[in-house]
Amino acid sequence: MNAPSRNTLRLLPLALLAAMAGAPAFAQNTDPAAAQATDDSSRAAAEDASRAKQKAVDAQAAAEAAAATQRSGAATATGAQNAAVGAYNANQASIEASESANQAREAANAAGGANSAAMGDTQQPKAAVMEAQAAEAQAHEASTEAGNAAAAAQQAAQATQDAVSAPPVPAVAPQPAAMPMPMTAPATPANATGSAMVTDASGVPTTVTSEHASPAPRDHSAEFAGMDRNGDGSISKSEATADKYMALAFSGLDDDHDGKLNREEAMRWLNN
Repeated sequence: MNAPSRNTLRLLPLALLAAMAGAPAFAQNTDPAAAQATDDSSRAAAEDASRAKQKAVDAQAAAEAAAATQRSGAATATGAQNAAVGAYNANQASIEASESANQAREAANAAGGANSAAMGDTQQPKAAVMEAQAAEAQAHEASTEAGNAAAAAQQAAQATQDAVSAPPVPAVAPQPAAMPMPMTAPATPANATGSAMVTDASGVPTTVTSEHASPAPRDHSAEFAGMDRNGDGSISKSEATADKYMALAFSGLDDDHDGKLNREEAMRWLNN
């Protein structure tokens, strides 16, 4: 190999000096703060894009699992229908996750471009910073949406599995009709002195009781005489209104249906 000439040796230092002299001139056109800010945004956007890509992969795996589960068949027709819905939802969520991952990647690329512009000879460093930060925000939002879609795909896959695994619902034997309870007359209060079954205007039987008598037995002849205002030895329907409960029970007490209560009929009420 020939030795370098003297002219060549003299030219090398000159070339190095020229390169060193040109370096500061390039650095003077780069804004260090803008370069650092865009670099931070670019790195953050790239990380979000990477996470979004992984979420899209997870969503696709969930959708494929849901589809395989649906194809395995369900125990019931309702389970098969629910499994089809779950598999469809998982597939739709997987598509959404993939679209969000693509958006995150595009935003990361935009942030990287803004960083390159800030590192180069740009006359608008602030614009480059704003572009990088906006792209970072878009990448983060797309990554979050990809995560949500992946979670939805996994939930849909689980719903598909549950639908396929659901056992048939056992048939329920018909229950015998309840027998009607027999109608019983209400108990007579302990302090009642008389009672009778009467029928109201709607035809419903009702037991009417007296609540004003003394618990000690006594002769009601004077009471009968007081109610027999005309002294004919019987109590008419109008005279019976002196005792509202007797008036209500009048028809039931009038055994001979003559429109009045003789002493025997009235005493059955008063002495009861």
